[in-house]
Amino acid sequence: MVQMKLGTNQEDRKNLLTMAPHTKVKHEILKNYLHPWFNIMAGLARMSGHPIQYIDGFAGPGEYKTGEVGSPIVALDSLLNHQLKDQLLSGDVEYRFVFIEKNKNRVNLLREAIEEQFPARPPCVKIDIVQGDFEDEMLSHLTLSRGRLPPTFAFIDPFGYSLPISIMSEIMHNERCEIMVNYMSGFVNRFAGVDPKNDGKFDALFGTERWRDIRSIDEPAERRKFFLDLYKSQLRSLAGARYIRDFEMKNHHHQVCYDLVYATNNKTGMEQMKEAMWRVDPKGTYSFSDITNPCQATLVQFMEEKYWLPEAAELIGLRFQGQTVSVEDVQWYVVLETPYLFRKACLKKLEEEGRIQSVVKGDMTKRKKWTYPKGSTITFRS
Repeated sequence: MVQMKLGTNQEDRKNLLTMAPHTKVKHEILKNYLHPWFNIMAGLARMSGHPIQYIDGFAGPGEYKTGEVGSPIVALDSLLNHQLKDQLLSGDVEYRFVFIEKNKNRVNLLREAIEEQFPARPPCVKIDIVQGDFEDEMLSHLTLSRGRLPPTFAFIDPFGYSLPISIMSEIMHNERCEIMVNYMSGFVNRFAGVDPKNDGKFDALFGTERWRDIRSIDEPAERRKFFLDLYKSQLRSLAGARYIRDFEMKNHHHQVCYDLVYATNNKTGMEQMKEAMWRVDPKGTYSFSDITNPCQATLVQFMEEKYWLPEAAELIGLRFQGQTVSVEDVQWYVVLETPYLFRKACLKKLEEEGRIQSVVKGDMTKRKKWTYPKGSTITFRS
């Protein structure tokens, strides 16, 4: 991860925050996702002629007290130091970065951080640092683009619970636009229904008054589940999000402080986000706590596959028992309908157990044993 050199603007820096371990994990997920996202979207942009856009809705100062970098630097670094940067930055694709931050001092620090880390940037990389309220600036941005955003990844990381879901809906109604939002579970669970003066904010957060049913639920875990399920349901119904994945973040007391909620209409995007999340939580529970070691969580990566592969294979076997389907059918079932990643080792296990009757390549040529090429059809035994 990139580190900042502490600069001379000490007056603005005195209020910088210390980075919490769960924030490191959040940035790790962002980096893990943006790396393939830029590569995939660049290929599509070359065919369509559209630019690629990254929006950071609550950008912050770009750095933390002890020199760790903020999400804008993580995003820029994911592109400008990409292993395929010579290809991606050749000039045939335009990349737009929009960083929105309300606080003037943080805006100044962010500009300084970007100039320090990336003093020489290719012309195809455009950076717009906007001082203002995210909701106002995002609506203005949508108005200027006539409601038609280019393919966009929006990272929306507020503090609190006053962000209307209507903004998510405006973004998601554009083709190839997706969001990752910090849904502040802890705040919602603590304050929803406490003061009637704040009910309007929660109406806007969820886009419905149905959250008020929470007054009949006393158990904290049930309340939290109710709120999160409602939020995701509203993203589907109001924002039109087909695929949603959430990642639970806990503080040093092992209490849930927020959930990262990712929403997309693209199956490949969902697959890549699950990969990004599993790299920081290889158990597949999509949960991180500050009482664990974040460095260990990212280094272990997929080494625990042997523990979850049998369960994933069992789900596949039960789902497709007695059917003939394509490898791709199996892949998207695992990605979209289970908590697991798709690994062809699951198919090998099922075939070794005699639960797969045959595998036929799309071109009808003989396949190599234990392989499952794209376009193949698999017949599962009854």
